[in-house]
Amino acid sequence: MAQLPAYITVDKAHGVMQTHALTQVQVRDLAPVLVDEPPSRGGEDRAPTPLEHILIGLCGCTTVTTSRLAKKIRFQFDHLESFAEAELDQRGLSGEADVSAHYRAVRLTIRITTNESDTKLAKLQALVDKYCPVHSFVAAAVSDYTVIWEKVLPIE
Repeated sequence: MAQLPAYITVDKAHGVMQTHALTQVQVRDLAPVLVDEPPSRGGEDRAPTPLEHILIGLCGCTTVTTSRLAKKIRFQFDHLESFAEAELDQRGLSGEADVSAHYRAVRLTIRITTNESDTKLAKLQALVDKYCPVHSFVAAAVSDYTVIWEKVLPIE
């Protein structure tokens, strides 16, 4: 592999099959992560599916990116929750229909507790849309991708 510029990072994961549906994945020096399927797809339901890990990444990346960018624009907030849900047409996985094997729709709701103005919240939303890598990944892959921000006022 050619020498990469210093501004390019390379993420790596190593997966080892445990059963026909269960995989143990190692990233960096962290505790291993499991990936499995539900019994309806031949797994033991011991861990999230590969696609559910994308939703996990979306929620986590949303939190990290929102926190980082809020600090940059001096946006104060007390709490953030994200709720991701997705629709999967099972026929794509089984080859029964010519439809995508990945999610056909993803909905992300971000609930943020803040006293900031709606204008400043809109600025934060635009920045998160632009700079959250998992958001941009999902947006590029899923044509029916919806993100809703819900502002909650802090309890005084």
